[in-house]
Amino acid sequence: MHAGTTAVHGLVGLAMGLALLIPARAAQLNTESFSAGRAGWTNEGNWTVQATNQYLRGSFPAQGIPLPESASWRAGDTASGGAFTGDYVAAGAEMIGFSFFAEQVLPSELQIRLVGVSNTFFRSVVAQLIATGLWHHIDLSLESAAEGGWTGGDEQAFADIRRDVRHVSIQVFRSGAVLQRYRLDDVYLGAKPAMDDLVMSGDDIAGDWVHVRPGRAYRMESAIDPRAAWSAYGERLVATGMVLHVTLPDDDEALRLIRLRLDGAP
Repeated sequence: MHAGTTAVHGLVGLAMGLALLIPARAAQLNTESFSAGRAGWTNEGNWTVQATNQYLRGSFPAQGIPLPESASWRAGDTASGGAFTGDYVAAGAEMIGFSFFAEQVLPSELQIRLVGVSNTFFRSVVAQLIATGLWHHIDLSLESAAEGGWTGGDEQAFADIRRDVRHVSIQVFRSGAVLQRYRLDDVYLGAKPAMDDLVMSGDDIAGDWVHVRPGRAYRMESAIDPRAAWSAYGERLVATGMVLHVTLPDDDEALRLIRLRLDGAP
């Protein structure tokens, strides 16, 4: 997954990089934490959904005979103030994600779906689940179907649906016949991380990556050309808020490119 990239080469390079990389901000970008309850989210399928402890919890009842079954949390135009429906491009939404927790067993499948006027794109994320009893942070690109791994049509169809999303659903497929409960929290639309506020700090360059996600781990990488190989640049970083402060060594060599990449859950 690509993230913001900036050029670092003395004070002149800093000014140029900052001018190019300040992202446009829009009010439609949003994180739903369910702190005030269900926030208008509905559910589909044979499960019970409750808003508890600032997350949504969906429960599949136990079955006498194990049968395939799925259910969804759904955000339509009245959920979260309509933040997850409409024109994602105009909103500047480049990422979508959520946090997921399995209590008893991992689901057999987990998908997020973008539903438009005449088509639907989905992305399976079950492979990103590791174990029960912990929060998994899911982050997906919206820049293209290929970039985010979305299935449902060609790139033109994906561009069309981003202009008019009618609802978003997160679909859980049960695993086995036992009672099973799943949690959903921190569903968001956001921009990609971008470098902002570059300043000199002694012999180093200090900067802020904005639009990072709290609780996510990141790693910076560097290259002298965007087509060249990228290599690790500094230590693994864990964001505690929406801004990640970093210090970059002052490099007197060729123009250096820096990018930020997700590095798994901390």
